[in-house]
Amino acid sequence: HFKNIKSPSVLGKITVDEVLHKIKYGDENLLNIKKARDYGKGHPQYDELKKTVLPTFRFNFLFEVYSNNENAVNATGLIYIDIDNTIEIPHSDYIYAKWRSLSNTGYGILVKVDNLTLDNFKDVYASLGMILGVKVDDGARRAIQQNVLSYDPSLYCNPESRVYEYEHPKKASL
Repeated sequence: HFKNIKSPSVLGKITVDEVLHKIKYGDENLLNIKKARDYGKGHPQYDELKKTVLPTFRFNFLFEVYSNNENAVNATGLIYIDIDNTIEIPHSDYIYAKWRSLSNTGYGILVKVDNLTLDNFKDVYASLGMILGVKVDDGARRAIQQNVLSYDPSLYCNPESRVYEYEHPKKASL
């Protein structure tokens, strides 16, 4: 977890269950999340709260010291998919968790994934968008993508979700 969007320094590790609990039930940041939503996406105060006050999480990889591709230690077994301007997500057995975004105009989705690497991240992200039947935010298609803490008492979680097993494309021999 991280202090905010502007700080790439790793504060520590917390479990995905702890993050999902914060999203579903709120924590000491709940008042600021509600303030941001009252201002609305695009308002300067919304941006200020989002960028400098609320903590963030990176679900795709673990990092040493601070987040960048060179400091990625290993994949977490999850991939974070960002969906903007959507009020409903189709059901899928691949969805491990989904929740309303900070702006309350989109969703964050987690999918369990095997064989995720920095090299195949963009392909896996795009493939999962097609499988889930959603228009993914291509701007968030980054291994180091962070997610700002949100609040959604209707958070959906399916610990028995299917695992997306990425297989490297086979090259034809000469």
